[in-house]
Amino acid sequence: MIKRLERRGKHWLSKWLLARYRAVVPVPTLPRSMQRIGVFRLDQRIGNGILLLPLLATIRHYCPQADIHVLVHAPVADLLEQTAPELKLRIWPYRQAQLLHRPWRLAALLLAWRRLRLDVLLSATNPDRFSLSQALWATACAPRCAVGFASGPGRRVYHKTVSVAPGQPYASAMAALWQAVQPGAVVQMARLTVPRQRIESIRRRFPNLAGGVCLWLGATGAKALPPWLVEKLVQAIPRIWPFPIRLLAGPHDHQILAALPTTLRERVQMWQEPLIDTAALFSTFQLFVSADTGPRHLAIALQVPSLGLFHHSNIHQYGYAGEGYHRALQLTGHPRRDWQNIQAQLKRMGAAIGWSVPS
Repeated sequence: MIKRLERRGKHWLSKWLLARYRAVVPVPTLPRSMQRIGVFRLDQRIGNGILLLPLLATIRHYCPQADIHVLVHAPVADLLEQTAPELKLRIWPYRQAQLLHRPWRLAALLLAWRRLRLDVLLSATNPDRFSLSQALWATACAPRCAVGFASGPGRRVYHKTVSVAPGQPYASAMAALWQAVQPGAVVQMARLTVPRQRIESIRRRFPNLAGGVCLWLGATGAKALPPWLVEKLVQAIPRIWPFPIRLLAGPHDHQILAALPTTLRERVQMWQEPLIDTAALFSTFQLFVSADTGPRHLAIALQVPSLGLFHHSNIHQYGYAGEGYHRALQLTGHPRRDWQNIQAQLKRMGAAIGWSVPS
């Protein structure tokens, strides 16, 4: 019943919003030197917030003088503030639950963003799905130019829209928002760097977790690694690489762990520390192995070598198919074939990084 009411509410809000735009929104003339740029994402997905890094780095590269305002999920906001100071971002933490329970605070936040008088506002939503909340925010902020994706009725809401091919890597799709403003802009990469003292503090607090190979077991929905594969990885990784293996999962992953044998389940550490401490711990690892998860995107942003194992997830959109430190494999559903591919990939990664790998 509640879901039905929610869908009806979104339907009528969408009709009201689109009734204001009977035709394609005219494209305004932008100043030669843009001084106030906004980027926002109104959700609580940590991985997607981290995947904004190439977009933010690209904007900073081409607009070194601009104020770049970023509204993003509060843990990601704190992470960016402490690990990406070179981007010189003006961070606005988005606390969805608090704002929805205290709508006057949401109104105050919106008013503050409206007063920024932004030259450009980039709506960093999922490229293949129209977001009503993102469209409403972009409209209410009244920027000179709002940029978003062309999915659904996007062309009737945003001044400039971006069309992306199905399966285009998520990070490059985000960067394409800026390329709509500045055609020909080359995507810039960025990394997160945790302060050394924070990493050393984590080493002291969690000496039995720091360093080695992290096998992250948490994932949403059907993305979780099958139990047979977890058992294989736990047995094989210490034989392939000369590092201890650390089994970790998030506080909401109890259902995933229930499918594991008791001997494995007892070895899993339920990690509940803040995101910045999670980044510090990940910085100590020699390798990060997981399904398609937000923590995996964090490990990649920290330049920790990673292997993503995609199970019921879009490898083209969220995977890394290169031959360097970050790789991805699509599970086929055939255990023997999948395991042979995983073993071969682990050995190739070790050779590429320069570790001694037994034959």
